[in-house]
Amino acid sequence: MSTKLLRRHVLAGVGAGFGLLAAPSIARAQSGWPDRPIRLMVPFGAGGAIDTLSRTVA
Repeated sequence: MSTKLLRRHVLAGVGAGFGLLAAPSIARAQSGWPDRPIRLMVPFGAGGAIDTLSRTVA
């Protein structure tokens, strides 16, 4: 492996590492969305498979 290729891989890894370190601070800077409860509307009757799945997802 040539030194240029190795240097490129090292720089890419360092850049990715800094990007991952910066991600949590960016996420904290956002507003507290959602600021109210989300209503999940399921157009099927209660007790069925879709109802059970939607309650699990919610």
